Amino acid sequence: MACTNISLILVAHGSKDPKWCKPFETLVVGSYHGTTLHLAYMDINEPSLFSVTEQLAKNGTKNIKILPLFMSGGGHVDKDIPKQVKELKVKFPDINFEVLPPIGEHPKIVSSINEIIKDYAI
Repeated sequence: MACTNISLILVAHGSKDPKWCKPFETLVVGSYHGTTLHLAYMDINEPSLFSVTEQLAKNGTKNIKILPLFMSGGGHVDKDIPKQVKELKVKFPDINFEVLPPIGEHPKIVSSINEIIKDYAI
């Protein structure tokens, strides 16, 4: 991984079922408009948020945005991710962290879901 100004970590839940991870693995494309993209999992699977951040820190990344791939707030989004970020800030004080709202709250996701519902309502 090359040193960039911003890295975006997509954080998914994780699962024992390898089929569950496949859709998330297709999201990571390496970089987009100068931002490197990375995938991390909260539970069970690797890499974890800690291991991705550790690698980014070694490569000199100074700004990390964290995008929870969850439909809404809850245990991981409201408690676990902020707790981990707090610990990461202590371990990597030179990195700026920004936790974004869960992807399911983004207007484009809501709009897409409504379009899919309309497809099935016909």
